[in-house]
Amino acid sequence: MRRLFLADAAIGVLAATCAATVRFDGAVPDRHVLLSVSLPIAWVLAVSLGNGYERRFVGQAGAEEYRAIGRALLYLFAGLSIVSYAGDLQLSRGYMVIALGVLTVGGLCSRKVIRRRLAVRRRAGECLQRTLVVGRSDSVSSLVDSVTTDRSLGLLPVAACAVDLAGRPMEPGSEIAGVPVVGAPLDAVAAVDLLGVEAVAVASHPDLAGTALRRLAWALEERGGREPGQRGVVQDAPGPAGHADRRRAGEMSLVGPRPPLPSEVLAYESDAIRRLHVRPGMTGLWQVSGRSDLSWDESLKLDLRYVDNWSPITDLWILLRTVRAVFGHHGAY
Repeated sequence: MRRLFLADAAIGVLAATCAATVRFDGAVPDRHVLLSVSLPIAWVLAVSLGNGYERRFVGQAGAEEYRAIGRALLYLFAGLSIVSYAGDLQLSRGYMVIALGVLTVGGLCSRKVIRRRLAVRRRAGECLQRTLVVGRSDSVSSLVDSVTTDRSLGLLPVAACAVDLAGRPMEPGSEIAGVPVVGAPLDAVAAVDLLGVEAVAVASHPDLAGTALRRLAWALEERGGREPGQRGVVQDAPGPAGHADRRRAGEMSLVGPRPPLPSEVLAYESDAIRRLHVRPGMTGLWQVSGRSDLSWDESLKLDLRYVDNWSPITDLWILLRTVRAVFGHHGAY
């Protein structure tokens, strides 16, 4: 992760230098000097806000690392546009185009290079995450074989929580593909606490799907884990940048779950309690998706989706849809 920070900071310096040199040929206005100095810091913050430093995505197959760069560019452009407009700075468009172009190419190339280097180290048995595999014995065996064969996935199975083909919990001390069994799938959270694993890989299992899988992910998140990522992996990583602080600061937010009444909270079941992890909002998914037309279960699903997938882009999208919902009067009685 340290290399990513340093690489992005260096790319920010390169982008600022190239933009200032090409656009102004040495005679850089004061406001652009200040922008050039702050650009590397702003870029690192934008990448962080776009989840570009989440361990669960670094070096993994798929395009999430590259999407993070796209989100960071959007955040940076939006931030600079707001600052320029609010301060009447009249920033050079040519400077912005050059800087954003260098950041785009540099950000994508750095991820590609680091991904390749990390894959080489993983194949050599380094940088692997200690992993608990959960599921039915045949699925666990298949998954263990897959991650053991393909070390580039970055997972090292060290224990399993499994049931046999008949659905009976396997005895602790038995083995699956050389991996010791420490309990049944429902013992996964206790096994995480006991073994201190860094990741949980969920294989196919009928009792760990939908609501059950989400509850497992939530329990792991409370212990420093995250929700299921690609390939059913629950990895040890921080939540979205700024999300934890946002959850606990103050009593009300502009966007968030519907504010509950005290009497409603007393009647909450375990799933509904999770919606209290973020501040309630004056608008939210419930507001733009039907309001009075929604049942309690539908409203709860929207709130839980918001809690698990919060991002600044989500809040902006909700605010834009709120305007349409208010003036359209859809779902209001």
